Amino acid sequence: MQRIFVFLALIAAGVLVSCGSEGPTSSDVRVLEGDVTIRTQADLDALVSRGGDAFKITGGLLIDGSPLTTLEGLRNLTGVEAGLFIDSNPALTNLEGINNLSISGDLFIGNNAALTSLAALSNLTHVINGEMLIDSNPALKSLEGLHNLASIAGSLTIDTNTGLTTLEGLRSLTSVGGDLLIANNAALTTLEGLRNLTGAGGFLQLDNNAVLTTLEGLRNFENLGGDLVIVEHDALTTLNGLNGITRLEGIMLIGTNPLLTSLEGVNNLTSIAEDILIANNVALASLAGLDNLTSIGGGLGIDSNVALMTLAGLNSLTSIGGDLGITKNFALMTLAGLDSLTSIGGDLGISNNAALTSLEGINNLTSVGGNLILTGNTTLPTSSCQALADRLAAGGFNGQVSITGNLP
Repeated sequence: MQRIFVFLALIAAGVLVSCGSEGPTSSDVRVLEGDVTIRTQADLDALVSRGGDAFKITGGLLIDGSPLTTLEGLRNLTGVEAGLFIDSNPALTNLEGINNLSISGDLFIGNNAALTSLAALSNLTHVINGEMLIDSNPALKSLEGLHNLASIAGSLTIDTNTGLTTLEGLRSLTSVGGDLLIANNAALTTLEGLRNLTGAGGFLQLDNNAVLTTLEGLRNFENLGGDLVIVEHDALTTLNGLNGITRLEGIMLIGTNPLLTSLEGVNNLTSIAEDILIANNVALASLAGLDNLTSIGGGLGIDSNVALMTLAGLNSLTSIGGDLGITKNFALMTLAGLDSLTSIGGDLGISNNAALTSLEGINNLTSVGGNLILTGNTTLPTSSCQALADRLAAGGFNGQVSITGNLP
């Protein structure tokens, strides 16, 4: 469920990426109108010939599919006004040549198989109203060169850089105004380089970073304007590092993290505007970490967490705006932990929980706005299911009732 940005759709004017130091005055700089594409050495030579001693481009610059090993020929280029896109240059090992370039627009560096260094970006301090994407550069092991970058007004994507082991080059970064996506970086073990980052205006998505063991590098992260998604991390054992987040404006998805045993780390989370889904975490034995959560604006799904025996950790939860679904949690024996829950805005579905013997734990539930589905819980007496339906009906429930496949 990655949110991948297509670089050709990113060209937008009015964005400043400041990379430069003092250079020629504006009156000395030749202006070349429109977009420029470099695919051959001849393209680069022609651009340099047109530009002379100092020049800028009013459009975007796309360096795409070229045989270039270096960008040294661009030393006289002082500015690009509609984005810089360095894509699919298989022999390019570094970005030397754009050291003093100022860029209006987004910065995309992707699919450069031999790229090992971003050192030429060491003068970059801010991306204002723009996005940065570092995508599919398999030889890139670090982000050194971005060590002076303090803020990105748009989104930051670090995706499928299979040799990347560290984010230490982002140690000065304090804010991301858009989304933060870190995905498919097979060698990344830590987020420690993000230790000074205080938030993101959009979503935070960590997806399939196979050897990532800890989120502690996010310990100063407090503000999140969108979703929190943590999925498919084979080595992640804890959510510690997310303790600064107190409210989510979007959804929370914690899924397919096979070594995660609890939700400790989101202990200060009190409310979520949309849905929560906790699914396919095979070692998850406890929901501890959600102890301060009092309300969910959307639904709550607890699905296929085969080691989960109890819902303890949800003890403060009083209301769910959408559906509550508890499904295929084969070790779950009780609903204890939902004792404070009084209302569900949507459906209540409890299905295929093979060890569930009792509905104790939802005794204080008085309102279900949707339907009641109690199916396939083979050790849960049908009489207990019917008793819940009758109790809700006495309080005004008028939804559809499905009670099938439970213990006769």
